[in-house]
Amino acid sequence: MPEWMLMEVFVRLPFKVLFKFKTVSKRWCSMISCPSFARMYVDRISRSPHSQDWILVSSFADKVMTEQFFQRKLPLDGCSLGINCLDLLTLPCDQFHGFESSFDHVVVGISNGLLLYGPRLEVAKRLQIYSYEICNPITGQRIILPPSDSCFEFVATGFVTQVEDNVLQSYRVVRIEVHHANSGFIRFDVYSSEIREWEYFRIYSRICFYKWKNPVVLGKILHWMVTRHSVMSFDPYNINKPHSIRLISLPSDDVASYRLRKIELDHVLFDEHQGHLRYAEVKLDGQQIKLSIWELKDYDSGRWCLQHRVSIDELNILSVPLSFHPFDSNNIVYLINYKALLSFDVETRELKVVDDSRENYIDQLPYGMSYFSFVIPPWPVFIS
Repeated sequence: MPEWMLMEVFVRLPFKVLFKFKTVSKRWCSMISCPSFARMYVDRISRSPHSQDWILVSSFADKVMTEQFFQRKLPLDGCSLGINCLDLLTLPCDQFHGFESSFDHVVVGISNGLLLYGPRLEVAKRLQIYSYEICNPITGQRIILPPSDSCFEFVATGFVTQVEDNVLQSYRVVRIEVHHANSGFIRFDVYSSEIREWEYFRIYSRICFYKWKNPVVLGKILHWMVTRHSVMSFDPYNINKPHSIRLISLPSDDVASYRLRKIELDHVLFDEHQGHLRYAEVKLDGQQIKLSIWELKDYDSGRWCLQHRVSIDELNILSVPLSFHPFDSNNIVYLINYKALLSFDVETRELKVVDDSRENYIDQLPYGMSYFSFVIPPWPVFIS
């Protein structure tokens, strides 16, 4: 069979079947592994009427559970999970009890279709666990990092990758020590794929971390909510350059009233959405529940723009914003309360129940639990 005809056949197959075909012959393996074929495959998927599927992955989901979930949810026959399908990877409520000793390796980062496993809460004196593992849940490829020598009692973890032609080119794993008071400096480790070792840094700064919140990646820069009022950005590729760490103020209508009302971090959402940083806040205003959404329009100056402020008339329970819809342009936000997982369209004001099958969402999805949005890529990233 001529090569062009084989290409036309291959490009119509689900990629999990294609990976099996790579073992048929050296010729087939070379054709399927070629970057030009990957671009052709992705281009065809992007023109398909079916959108990509995505999953909200709990930061308490352990490694075994996560990989079983992906194997179960990614069909071998190539059938889609559904148009713009959302699924939740959480954990059984009975596993919350004693989780500090149970979850040695959980999902602590996601970047370009790759997962980073590590200790969610590092209690150094008790667990003595400092190892991390990068994994592609689709191909099963993985990289096990050497353990870090730095002993931080509590740590916030960040993960950034650089991908070209669907091949992992470089990555950084960042461990920043979490403080509950100003210590006058920030201590952190950075693992670089180029030198394949951890480097320890100490920078004098008055910044302190308020809570454990998943970092948001924009480009190659990590962003943590470090207080109720600000975000810390950190560029792990330019650590020794000026402004590798900076503070970005979060938006509010009035700074004084914002500080007085003390919006809980559990009722805010800070995330990346289609190339911009977005911030959402759910609050009770009198008898109404209101949702406000801002977007960071000018990254350099830190200027936010209010996109939406609406009342959710059908909602009578204060809910936690979980995620923006990764494919929708502006409008859909996902919320959770003790009864159900909900979607809300801020343009049409339509509130929908996505899932109310769990008996008690407070046990399943406690306030303060962070989620990663994992978009299933049309073609997996290969770890060389």
